[in-house]
Amino acid sequence: MKPRALLLYGALLCYVLVVGLEIGEALLGAPSPAGDLLGASNPPLVAPEIASQIRTEPTPPGRALPALALFDVLCLLTLALMSLSQVLPAIAGRITGVASLIVSVGLVIAAIGTALACFVEVQIMLALFLAVPFGTLVYIGKYGFFDVSGSAGLIEAILGLKLLFAILMLIAQPTLLIRNKSFAVLILVSIGLTLVTDFLHSFPPMLLVSITDRIGSIVIALVASIWALLVLIGSLPAIAKAVRSFA
Repeated sequence: MKPRALLLYGALLCYVLVVGLEIGEALLGAPSPAGDLLGASNPPLVAPEIASQIRTEPTPPGRALPALALFDVLCLLTLALMSLSQVLPAIAGRITGVASLIVSVGLVIAAIGTALACFVEVQIMLALFLAVPFGTLVYIGKYGFFDVSGSAGLIEAILGLKLLFAILMLIAQPTLLIRNKSFAVLILVSIGLTLVTDFLHSFPPMLLVSITDRIGSIVIALVASIWALLVLIGSLPAIAKAVRSFA
């Protein structure tokens, strides 16, 4: 196997890990410290039994990184088809259009659903946060302690893998990013969305990070849906060509 092919497969592995980390964010959840803070005040802001329930309830995971996986799946699809073309070029040419169509349709549906769900969640958060004092206390107990440090560690790992991917791609296919400008833009947008997510998690006060995280997920989901729609439209000529070849 040629060294450049090995580097291309290494780049593919990097992006598999990227998507895995982004999806894994949805499975995270740590015990909330809100119960300790609300129950330890003098006098306590909430009843002891309520504080105990809040203490044992995990904090909700972030939504922006799982939403980012919707966009990065497009990069992973492109890389997978490129890698397949190195081994089985004839088969890759026939399935490219169908695979792009199926994945893009699924991503459009998932991205729109994610955007709508996060929009509703933002409305609930704002309503609770502004309903002083009891609604605000409920908001603090449920959403006020976002796992910023854990999210920052994941984002650093994701950015590191994306930079390693870019280096491997430049070595394996030095002319690809010049010839295939849409793929280069896809990678740059992916890195940009990751940096925006990092900003939305690190800049606001901790009490508001859950809100900015959901706002970021809405933006990412909308961008992913638009790009997936473009991929869907672009796959139609390839599907028509494949149908004619079988006819």
